[in-house]
Amino acid sequence: MKRVSPLEKQHKAGLGTEMRFLCAFLLPLFLMAGGCVSEDTAGKGDLALAVGGGKALQEGFPYNEGGVELAFVDGWSLEFTKYVVVIGDVALRDPADGRIAEEFLGPVGMDLRAGGGTDADLEVISNLPAKRLDIEFSFLKASASAENMNVDQDDWERMVGDGLSYLIEGVATKDGTS
Repeated sequence: MKRVSPLEKQHKAGLGTEMRFLCAFLLPLFLMAGGCVSEDTAGKGDLALAVGGGKALQEGFPYNEGGVELAFVDGWSLEFTKYVVVIGDVALRDPADGRIAEEFLGPVGMDLRAGGGTDADLEVISNLPAKRLDIEFSFLKASASAENMNVDQDDWERMVGDGLSYLIEGVATKDGTS
């Protein structure tokens, strides 16, 4: 008894020639494409790190975003006058092996409210591989060695003296009470 291969069965059904042509044509393309997009040849690029508080930080609460009102359920409103953070220990980590691809140690103090709604540029990291990298960062205590990007000098001295990571100031109002 002669054994019939699946391709011979397809050929007898009229599908063999087209299927063999398709496989012969697509297989080399698939193999070439796989070789073209390896991490070694995918390329490199730059990543600009910026920190911002968004429109809610500039406009306060309640705040409308995309037709949705973000507000306190008890009717309070909140407007920020200062929103200072100290950020550092920024790391871009490869999720595949956990190694750090690049890092920015900082620390940098910045008033996110003072920027008028624009993001504060932190750092540009160059020559990164074109692949997924996870980002991690920390809020750190202000120190004399930290860079003061745009924080009022009196506020900065207070933060350094008290070892603060945040300095948030604003006015909350409800029914005429602030």
